[in-house]
Amino acid sequence: MHGTTSLKGNYVLKRVDNSKYLGTMVNKMKNRSAELNARLIMANRAYYGLQNRMKSRNISRNIKTLLHKTLIRPVLTHGAETWVLSEQDEHHLSITYLLTYSMVQSPS
Repeated sequence: MHGTTSLKGNYVLKRVDNSKYLGTMVNKMKNRSAELNARLIMANRAYYGLQNRMKSRNISRNIKTLLHKTLIRPVLTHGAETWVLSEQDEHHLSITYLLTYSMVQSPS
């Protein structure tokens, strides 16, 4: 019954296939690919938002590492404790992590 509404007390509820709850994508099929793709996109946005700072020679490698640990990695791994990943999902996750972390390790 896709898209139907029902009345529960004084509330009208609508059935949906996907929803965002506490910052995590939830769907009725318990498929984590949508959540993982959303996380990859958000981590890339965080990375590109910091790209000028990461390329700056005025910022030490220690500060860049701290920026990565506090601003990019948490965005990428939020909710990861509950993920069941396929090999392909793990591959995409590790590539994104390595690409964002490589900017930290590039010569300043």
